[in-house]
Amino acid sequence: MRLNVHPADPVSYVLVNMAGEFERHNVGAGVVHDCQVIIDEIYANLRAHVLPDNPDLTWAITLNPAEDHLELVVEYPGPFFDPTRPLPVGYRQPAVRPEGGMGLYLMSELSDDLKHTYHRGVNTLTIRKELGSNYKEHSLCR
Repeated sequence: MRLNVHPADPVSYVLVNMAGEFERHNVGAGVVHDCQVIIDEIYANLRAHVLPDNPDLTWAITLNPAEDHLELVVEYPGPFFDPTRPLPVGYRQPAVRPEGGMGLYLMSELSDDLKHTYHRGVNTLTIRKELGSNYKEHSLCR
């Protein structure tokens, strides 16, 4: 399933459409939760960092389910940015921690594999989540 997301579409539009697909493919609640956090972070980062320079930004998210895992593929035009290499986020009180990086850290921790490619002005991020016994259990955000 491929979903095109336009600038006026709220994050709820993306989450509701993806939730229907997760349900259709019998994806477990833990994996759905992690994917929703990842999607929310991607949405927030695109709005904050790409949309200001490209107000007509349309991006796409595709769900590719398999027997033992699923992939979320996010494609968006813009300058090269590799979110698979988040800066280390050391523990500090939020008031003294520099802004930024926490969303990328969450995406990295909640996914089982992240890959990024850049071709002809389009960033492609592929996020893999395991569905079976290899599911990476996290206490983050729970």
